[in-house]
Amino acid sequence: MKRIMMCGFILLSCVSFTLAETKESDDPQINFENKLKKISKINYRSGILGGGFRDLKWGMIKDDVENIISSYNENGKLIYCRYYEEAFLYSVHITINEGYENINTLLNVFKKKYGKYSTSKDEKVGKSAGGTTWRVRKIYYTWSDKVTKIEMMNEIDSPLDGDNNSEHSHIEIEYSSIIISKLIDLNNQEENKLQEQNKLNKY
Repeated sequence: MKRIMMCGFILLSCVSFTLAETKESDDPQINFENKLKKISKINYRSGILGGGFRDLKWGMIKDDVENIISSYNENGKLIYCRYYEEAFLYSVHITINEGYENINTLLNVFKKKYGKYSTSKDEKVGKSAGGTTWRVRKIYYTWSDKVTKIEMMNEIDSPLDGDNNSEHSHIEIEYSSIIISKLIDLNNQEENKLQEQNKLNKY
């Protein structure tokens, strides 16, 4: 009898322990960390690419990010950050105004800092509101480890007709967290499944 009671106590203890593990915390930071651990064993702030952008690290809370960015002096650049659940940093997007940076100079700097990169191209032709036909060429340069992805895009806009012979170009750079982006994709997939299920339940 004692042996049966002891086994029952052990079983109840195991169940209680499992429930405690799956129960969500009142702390959003802890919940966020736990979700990341479920999809990757890698530290989401590690990696040879730095786990973020300068002093901005992936998962940093929004207030801290904005305080750091306010200290940056970035003439000719626009920095835009994206957050998971409007709270935790996962992407830093930088737009560089035309003429402020040279693409070849930037590539040399990035290659020395981050190593080799892969390239891809995209080209489209379309008309502007003024009726001019433009060819838009985009060249992408990408660095990636298992934690961070860096993508530099050089866009070149060339007029194909009319009197406007001027060519315009600008550079955009995006640093993004691979692991947090994966979490966002999984959340979106679950949300889409739920929406589809709700539609089916109506009939």
